[in-house]
Amino acid sequence: MNNGFPNFDLYNEHEGAGGESFWPSFTDIMMVIVMVFLLVSVAVILNNWQLMEDLKRSVSAEQQAEQQAQAALTAAEMKTQENETLAERLARLEALVTSRTVAVQKLQQENKTVSNALESSRQQAEQRLQALEKMQAESSELKNTLHANENTLSQMKTTLTAKTAQIEHLLKQSELDKQAID
Repeated sequence: MNNGFPNFDLYNEHEGAGGESFWPSFTDIMMVIVMVFLLVSVAVILNNWQLMEDLKRSVSAEQQAEQQAQAALTAAEMKTQENETLAERLARLEALVTSRTVAVQKLQQENKTVSNALESSRQQAEQRLQALEKMQAESSELKNTLHANENTLSQMKTTLTAKTAQIEHLLKQSELDKQAID
């Protein structure tokens, strides 16, 4: 009863072809143990193979995650430096804006002072212009008076010259009369 399989049962060969024994032979037991060992070894090897593949994927994923973390850290450091640079620039610009604001306020104050001084000067100039116009009017009046006085003086000179000539003539006559009387 081999069913097409070779018979490895040595005990049966020695006993003869007549009787089959109820108990399995040592060879059969050892064969089963070796087969179980081989099946367990194959299962363990396949399991270890799968674990090695999982471990390789895990190590690869860990390396990729580490590289990504390193890249993210580098990017974060660059962003931090950029933010610090931007913060420094912002602080400088704020200081510049503050100084410019102070300068603008100072210029506005100076502008207000100059505007006030200019307004005061304008008012003084208007007053002086009015005074000048008044003086010009007075000057015109004085010129007219002067012309009138010059005309009067001229007439007086003419009258004085005539009177002086008349006096001289009278004096000469009076001398002549005196001489004639004497």
